[in-house]
Amino acid sequence: MKTAPKPLKVIGAEGSCLLLEGGIRLIDGTSSWWSVCHGYQHPYIINKMQQQLNRLSHVMFAGIAHQPAYELAEKIIKFSPEGLNKVFFADSGSVAVEIAMKMAVQYWRNNGNKRKNKFVCFKNGYHGDTMGALSLNDPESWIAKAFNNYAPQQFCVDLPF
Repeated sequence: MKTAPKPLKVIGAEGSCLLLEGGIRLIDGTSSWWSVCHGYQHPYIINKMQQQLNRLSHVMFAGIAHQPAYELAEKIIKFSPEGLNKVFFADSGSVAVEIAMKMAVQYWRNNGNKRKNKFVCFKNGYHGDTMGALSLNDPESWIAKAFNNYAPQQFCVDLPF
């Protein structure tokens, strides 16, 4: 495996910028993998986080939940198309894809069909960097090629538009 370059040392962040050693400011173009789309140190978000930390810092959603999760789920359902009234929380996009894949396979197994275990993915698509999600990335992408002997091959098609 190639040696990665030495990582940049981040000492802080504010707004849409990362602050590096030596006073260098970089615009965080990926918003820390899209998790800080409202910027770093946003006062409203900091306040809400502090309120939640004072009540309950973390609970794993494995058959249990808490009031803020119920409230967020209701808001998501209001924005969702008719008939979509269930919410499953995951800790990342890759994990969400993995869980969706497992749920789909489990659905077919529960209905007596063990052969339905392949998925359709799109050329130029990216669905994550965990092993199952890797199998849904475009097989010609660098990340899929690096792991194509480990992830199952799926059906890759052109985008319909």
